[in-house]
Amino acid sequence: MTLAIVFTFLIFALLRMPLAFALGLASLVGLFVGDMDFSIMPQRMMHSIDNFPLMAIPLFMLAGELMVAAGILQRLVDFANSLVGRVHGAWPMWRFSPAWCSPPSAALL
Repeated sequence: MTLAIVFTFLIFALLRMPLAFALGLASLVGLFVGDMDFSIMPQRMMHSIDNFPLMAIPLFMLAGELMVAAGILQRLVDFANSLVGRVHGAWPMWRFSPAWCSPPSAALL
């Protein structure tokens, strides 16, 4: 089954199909090749996404977008530029500084 998924994905990727469609069609081929009972598929899908740490990903992105929309991110960049903008290699100093504890600002920069 794994070989069928990888082979199908590579074929679709070489045909320059968009990645989302190539992954989706390769997974469908894997479902048809493997002996999967389709009646338990919804249960397995809900079980796989019912994971609390996975909720951090969209909320992390939402926090970053809110910071961009509110203008907080630009003010943070301007502030950091005023602190270390003159120094050679200032970007890594600011980027990995322990003073920046806001993960959304670190992800968007």
